[in-house]
Amino acid sequence: MFTVALPPRLAGLQQSAGPYDFLIGTWEGELEYLDYGDDRTLVRLATRLVCTRSDDGEGLTLVYSFEEPNGSVVTSTERLYETPDGLYLDGAWQIEARSDDAAGGHRLVLTQRGEDNGRPASVSNTIIADGGGLTITKSVLYDDTAERLQRNQFRLERVPAGAATLEERIDVFDPMTGAFVGSERTWFASRTAKTSSRYP
Repeated sequence: MFTVALPPRLAGLQQSAGPYDFLIGTWEGELEYLDYGDDRTLVRLATRLVCTRSDDGEGLTLVYSFEEPNGSVVTSTERLYETPDGLYLDGAWQIEARSDDAAGGHRLVLTQRGEDNGRPASVSNTIIADGGGLTITKSVLYDDTAERLQRNQFRLERVPAGAATLEERIDVFDPMTGAFVGSERTWFASRTAKTSSRYP
């Protein structure tokens, strides 16, 4: 008798669906965040999120790509997995609430004690997936205030299977302009990578 080790891709097909698999896929949209410098200026960055099952099968890997106001494209990677006390997502969180509906909608509210902008605060992270949309909203309640502050929000749309990804568009060269039309940088620029406004 012998056993055959399946390649990682095939082995992954045998894994049962996880409770957070609704995040798996490619998402594109924007990140809007409240600038830490003055807590008033809103900055919007074109954003792309690729979520996959982690190589060890024990959670998900989230890779974000976005353009900073200075024009540089930055990526960051986070792990999501369950812990005995709650959920880990770039830090330890408690699961405050969770709901899943028959139509495929999901809502997850995470909370933690920590600091924001150097001040002790209660922090919440709310993840809502509904249809083809995904929002991830971080808000904070400082210990010395009574009003909750929205620190940032991702507003993303799922990229349909088979649609061209940023990598597939990067080599489309336009001889008329001498530019790589559809390149990652062009994609970011087309979505108003940097705008700012003020709270009233």
